[in-house]
Amino acid sequence: MRSRQNARKHGLAASDPDARATAAAEHLAELVAGELGADPAIREAARALAEAHAHLRRIRAFKSALIRNGIERAAIRADTGGSPASVASPELLQGLEGLERYERRAFSRRKSAARRFEALARHARRLLREGEPE
Repeated sequence: MRSRQNARKHGLAASDPDARATAAAEHLAELVAGELGADPAIREAARALAEAHAHLRRIRAFKSALIRNGIERAAIRADTGGSPASVASPELLQGLEGLERYERRAFSRRKSAARRFEALARHARRLLREGEPE
């Protein structure tokens, strides 16, 4: 329960309520499905792949922002006469460690979605080839 709340707090929940992100994922799904998009199973697999990819991108963007903010805070501490703190502060390392689990799960989800899509697409292409007259 707590991890779900943390994910929502940081904008890393599995679904993104942003309409633009949803539209972008739908567009990516259409591109991925391509000529096989008429098949509902392929369309759904392409959508799952696109959503998993978008989720992984959100996590990586958050990770980049976390690192960037950590570097900026370290520079400010050094500029204000504080000790020349390392960029890898304990807070930054703890945040990155927490994100690692989200990133691994998102990568695994995308990999599984890609494999499922590829298997369905391979099967559909084989059926199309078998149905063509020689």
